[in-house]
Amino acid sequence: MGIYEGIFIEENFTAGEAVAYGKLVLYNTYPDNPNNNINLFSYWNNLMGESSLQMWTDYPEMTTVTHPYMVTTGSKLIEITVDKDNGPVEGAWVTSLMEDEILESGYTDAQGFVRLPVTSSETGQVLVTVTKKNHYPYQNSFQIHDPGVAIGVGSSPY
Repeated sequence: MGIYEGIFIEENFTAGEAVAYGKLVLYNTYPDNPNNNINLFSYWNNLMGESSLQMWTDYPEMTTVTHPYMVTTGSKLIEITVDKDNGPVEGAWVTSLMEDEILESGYTDAQGFVRLPVTSSETGQVLVTVTKKNHYPYQNSFQIHDPGVAIGVGSSPY
């Protein structure tokens, strides 16, 4: 009763929030703690898994994430778009991660768009993760590539 009220009415997004809400409802409903049952039930619930688990409360939706699969060193930004069948996905949490180099995150806007800084001058793989409640998570990567030196040759003497 209390846990489900926490999930579906109070919109608790994690298992820990829902269990804590359920315990509060128990304490408020039975303030005398008959036969110590509230304490026993509350202790039992502490053994039931990861409290930060994000729960799905509806069928998860697929998303389509668009981003470049390679950028050159010196690029300052990467643009990422998140869409689904019926349009852009607003409020998706997008993170780019390069071990010991980059950790940038942001939410998509109403057009499903976010622009994240590329703060590394190193080459390598950058992991992109996109999450949103009741949506399947997305994970892929892009490369930071050093194109070397470019020399232009032309017919002009200048």
